[in-house]
Amino acid sequence: MAENNAYANDIDQAEKKIFVNRKDWKLYFDLAELYLAKGMWHHASATSIYGISSFAANQEEFEALLGCSVLHMGLVSEAQFHLGKASEINGHKQGCLSEIQALSRAK
Repeated sequence: MAENNAYANDIDQAEKKIFVNRKDWKLYFDLAELYLAKGMWHHASATSIYGISSFAANQEEFEALLGCSVLHMGLVSEAQFHLGKASEINGHKQGCLSEIQALSRAK
């Protein structure tokens, strides 16, 4: 299977876990994080948006992933907006903010 394939084994397993337990926010977060790691920006952002709308108590965690995914789609202002509301989970917020700073210095 190609690493970018939405049904790669690790992603397939994460999706199966969600199918069994749809109420655990961390399963959605882990899936969105897998998509992000594989460069599947649209999948990562869609899963993050679903997480934001379904798990209000964990909105800040999903904002970090959403901010990073839209940054990689070239939506820098949108990324700044979401990262401004994000938590610092797994280093995503700081890493993507650093990328934004590097982009602005390159201009």
